[in-house]
Amino acid sequence: MIGRLAQNQVNSAAKSKFSGLLKKFCGRFCSFIGFVCVPITFYDLIGYPAIVFGSSMEPTLHGSDSRWWKRDIVWLSKIGPMNPQLGEIITFIPPDDPKALHIKRVAALEGTVVRLKNAGEIFEVPAGCCWMKSDNQQNSKDSSYYGPVSKGLMTARATHIIWPPKRWRNLDPKS
Repeated sequence: MIGRLAQNQVNSAAKSKFSGLLKKFCGRFCSFIGFVCVPITFYDLIGYPAIVFGSSMEPTLHGSDSRWWKRDIVWLSKIGPMNPQLGEIITFIPPDDPKALHIKRVAALEGTVVRLKNAGEIFEVPAGCCWMKSDNQQNSKDSSYYGPVSKGLMTARATHIIWPPKRWRNLDPKS
């Protein structure tokens, strides 16, 4: 009888120790999952900062300096449906390079007639597409090069310059 009681106490102590380790593991695992999932969800649903590369959007956005701290960092918002308005600055995957990401201004919406400067052609922007233009026409690769951009290729809307501090401002579509 005493042996059985001692065995029950040993089993109870082992179960208690295992239960404590399991609770500790579950707590740490849940903390890790939260630590990883919250930023990913924020990035996917809310937005994220991004460094501007290249001079195609100058003077609005500066991205031609070789030092990152001299380039603009913009806030890219993913909130709301991707229904771009005329003048907004949008990031998108260019139709000719699925590995790249461009940032340009919406110059024309679907159904708008666009005249290509170099070729002199007249072109109507198809349904579900936008015509994207660079602010710096001397150094640009935009819809004049690859044609209209489908709304399905648009990834985010640039809403603010958040770096450098002296250039903090809202990127108003009308500016």
